[in-house]
Amino acid sequence: RPVEELFFGGAAGGGKSQIMRAAAAYVALELYPGGRSALFRRRRTELFATHLDKIRQEIPESLAVWKGEPEYEFRWVTGHVTQFCFCDHEDDIFGYGSYEWDAAFFDEATQFSPRQYTYLRSRVRSVRPGWRRVIVAAANPGGPGHMYFWQNFVAAAPEGTVFLATDVEPPGRPWPRAFLRAMLKDNPSLSHEDYLGVLQGISDPELRRAMAEGDWNLFVGQAFTEFREAQHVCEEFEVPDDWVKWYGLDYGYADPTCCLWLARVPAGYDLPITDERFRVSDRPRVLAYKEMYVREQIAQVQAINILQMSGGRMLGPMWCDPSIWNRQRDGSSVADEYAAILGSKWVLRGNNDRLAGVGRIHRALLSHEGRAPELVIMKSCRN
Repeated sequence: RPVEELFFGGAAGGGKSQIMRAAAAYVALELYPGGRSALFRRRRTELFATHLDKIRQEIPESLAVWKGEPEYEFRWVTGHVTQFCFCDHEDDIFGYGSYEWDAAFFDEATQFSPRQYTYLRSRVRSVRPGWRRVIVAAANPGGPGHMYFWQNFVAAAPEGTVFLATDVEPPGRPWPRAFLRAMLKDNPSLSHEDYLGVLQGISDPELRRAMAEGDWNLFVGQAFTEFREAQHVCEEFEVPDDWVKWYGLDYGYADPTCCLWLARVPAGYDLPITDERFRVSDRPRVLAYKEMYVREQIAQVQAINILQMSGGRMLGPMWCDPSIWNRQRDGSSVADEYAAILGSKWVLRGNNDRLAGVGRIHRALLSHEGRAPELVIMKSCRN
């Protein structure tokens, strides 16, 4: 299924920059003759070092004529024009306010701030009959735009799945997009061993691993660096009725409310985890297997949804942030609103000691000496 916005991201050395140039050439020569497109890098020096010198060697003059400063553009034999652009400073984006492109390519897109990327993306606004916008972004984990791309591409849907954009404000039209993971093995022109050796020179261990593995769950400043998708995430399956179950709830209105369904996995149970070393554990484990993640929804509606998602009955106690017992002006509390629908015996005060909680999660995620981690998250719990 065609998409209008594609994000290709992951490990360093996966050939992303070369793919950007190849895609730009394809659009110019095959897809949109007579059109206009732009290829972006965050900074001018990066644009020259990564693209301009190389593409002038790759594209023969019989296909395109290079126009240097101040245009920085290729004029193709098809009449298509590809501009090479950069934003050294945050507000340089407004210099492109009057531009109109049929396609845009953003190399190392996470180096752009979300404000920069979304504004420049809005300049892809061709109204030619039968043409659709083409936006391709490529990046490694990390950078100012990491969380934007993680939330709106990586975590929004399974890899390779076409879905509608979720960050489009009315009256915008949601468009189809997809995420494809880049891996070092995708690039046959590099020696994997040699390139991994180069990455060992990165001093920050989290950043080094993110660049080597293309893991979007890793970033500088991350709290739980033990997390590995192959070890801690399992495929979906029907949770047995006889397992002990409970809930954890963190309430919010403008900020999201998160409710998690959790179950105790008996020792010796074979979980569908990618890393086969951790499929079976000699101790019980905790499985987060369902989630409710909503914004701007009142407590009564949340409680009804929790009940419906649980098959019409509570499956165990719901441990909540103690702040929901704070009294409102009318004397009631959010806890009262939950209890009126779910039953007071199920709505219980949790322990919100942050330091103790963080330490507990660190221990639950830890795997050592071949022992499986205690915490497992079902793939459906994307948030």
